[in-house]
Amino acid sequence: MDFSDKGFLDSIFQNYQNYMVEYLKEMSENETLVKQISEIRDEMLGAAGYIQKIIEQQLKTLNIPTKEPFLKMLFKMNMMEVKLNEVLEKLEKYQGKP
Repeated sequence: MDFSDKGFLDSIFQNYQNYMVEYLKEMSENETLVKQISEIRDEMLGAAGYIQKIIEQQLKTLNIPTKEPFLKMLFKMNMMEVKLNEVLEKLEKYQGKP
C-alpha cells in the first residue's frame, strides 16, 4: 500500500476519531470514574487554595504586597476617573462649551 496516499491517512484519522469518540462516551457514562475525577478536581482546588494562602503569608512576612491591594487601588482610581469626568462635563456645561 502506498503510504503517501491521502486516503490512507484519512482512514487512520477517521478510525482514531471514531475510537476516541466511543472511548470518551464510555468514560462519561462510567459514574465511578466521573465521581473519582470530580473528587480529584476538588482536592486539586483545595490544594491550590492552600498553596495560594501559603504564598500570601510568605509575601506578607517579606512585607511584599499581594495582588489584592493593587486591585483595590485600581478600583479606587477608576472610580476617581469616573468622578473627574463627571466634574469636567459639568464644568464644560457651566462654561457653555458643547
